[in-house]
Amino acid sequence: MSKKEPQKMERSRYLNVLLYAGLAAILFVVLFFHVKPESLDLDLFSVSEQTIYSPSTVDDQEATEEKKQEATDQVEDQYTLKKAYSDNRVDLISSLFEAIKEEKKAADEKENPPSDKEMVKRVKEKLTSDMQEAVSDQSIKALLQASEENLSFTKDSIITVVNSLMSKEITAAKLQEEKKQVKTELENNSIPSKYLNAAKEIGEFAIIPNYVFDPVATEKKRQEAADNIQPVQIKQGQILVEEGELIDREVYRKLELTGLLNSSNLIKPVSGLMILIGLFLAAIIHSLETRKKSLVHKNKSLLLYSLIFTIILVIMEVFSLFQETKYTTIGYVVPVALGTMLIKLLINERLAIFSGLVFALCGSMMFNQGVTGVFNYVICAYYLVSGMAGILFLRKHNARSKILQAGLSVALVNVLAVLSITLIQNSSPSGLEIGVNLMMAIVSGFASSILVIGLMPVFESMFGILSTMKLIELSNPNHPLLKKILTETPGTYHHSVMVANLADAACEAVGANGLLARVGAYYHDIGKTKRPQYFIENQMNID
Repeated sequence: MSKKEPQKMERSRYLNVLLYAGLAAILFVVLFFHVKPESLDLDLFSVSEQTIYSPSTVDDQEATEEKKQEATDQVEDQYTLKKAYSDNRVDLISSLFEAIKEEKKAADEKENPPSDKEMVKRVKEKLTSDMQEAVSDQSIKALLQASEENLSFTKDSIITVVNSLMSKEITAAKLQEEKKQVKTELENNSIPSKYLNAAKEIGEFAIIPNYVFDPVATEKKRQEAADNIQPVQIKQGQILVEEGELIDREVYRKLELTGLLNSSNLIKPVSGLMILIGLFLAAIIHSLETRKKSLVHKNKSLLLYSLIFTIILVIMEVFSLFQETKYTTIGYVVPVALGTMLIKLLINERLAIFSGLVFALCGSMMFNQGVTGVFNYVICAYYLVSGMAGILFLRKHNARSKILQAGLSVALVNVLAVLSITLIQNSSPSGLEIGVNLMMAIVSGFASSILVIGLMPVFESMFGILSTMKLIELSNPNHPLLKKILTETPGTYHHSVMVANLADAACEAVGANGLLARVGAYYHDIGKTKRPQYFIENQMNID
């Protein structure tokens, strides 16, 4: 091996890296301006010159908190009926009468009974402070003078009325009304008149609010109301401000929230684009570097692929410039099948299928005018169907004469794809719009096949590619060299055809390229037309 050969190999390795880096740079430059977030130069309280849509879906935390606060404010205070309050008040009433009975019994047992004033004082000492204030000395004195029977009757009457009223909800606002009610009912209970005032005082004291504020239940209800509020979102495509409307504080806040006023929010889209390009390159490297080919052949394939890829991206970019006009569906006319057909014919089918996916994704980012978000899924689906159709219809039609037929098939598939997209969207375009879209789909298919026919010889010549179509042309019996063999050495021609059939069958059996072997067999004896005497079978009787 000469010294120059390793140097050539090294240069080839550098070329490999440079081509991948160049392809990544082209992808980044072309796609960046289509994914770069729109940044608006707007002032508070200015008038919007255009209708502005939200570029993405974002959570509006401030609006969500406001709705939660409104929901909690609408929750009424929760109250609880305290049934134990009734028992407590009855116990207080009972304690008063027990104190009176005890004092009367103690007085009866003494030889010198105490005075009424002393007895009243002793009874009050056994009561709670609030009860001491509520029940007067005259009432206690009257009860101390009552007989056992009247005392029990008065006690039972008070407890019955109190139990009856306290079994219902008594709020602070209704307290005075209920106190009046207890007096009225006691008056109707046949209590002796001299004990009636005492009964009224005790009954009025016993009635208290039993329907009280419950802070725990109230907080629980408010929390449930807040939890039931769904997060407020600014939806992708939502109108933030109409053309001619004033940009008030609320609109300005939403513009800031969606990132439309932030000119430095490039980190996320740039990072995402670089990751996507990295995935593209990883798949390309896997498709090309894992093939058992020489480094020179890989570099040649990579250079050819980069050239085809760049041509398709440039075509897309040129047509994308017109989408800012009223022709928002101009992307339908792009001959995206051109790229997949060329890659399939000149490199390999697996790389062509992957490239169809990449073209669809790139197209969805480049033709995103008039749609919310970065990706135009309609164009993505259309390009994917069109590119795959180009690969499918070239599967058995590798001759140049068949490429145009493949283009017709692609045009038909494009038309069906456009019709399908229109029906799925359930839109109501005019007949003219539908006709223009269908015409662009037809042009895309035709243009793809015509450009393939025109560019194939150029690429074959530039890169020295012996394509399947070239082999088919060489196997044509009308080829000048084959005609020369047939006319000048018909026996040799018949022999070549027989060898070609055997070679083709042998290659097909072992998975080799039968077409290449057949064409080689056709021409293996071409030298006999020029120097027949150089071959042993023609050297009989010749020195």
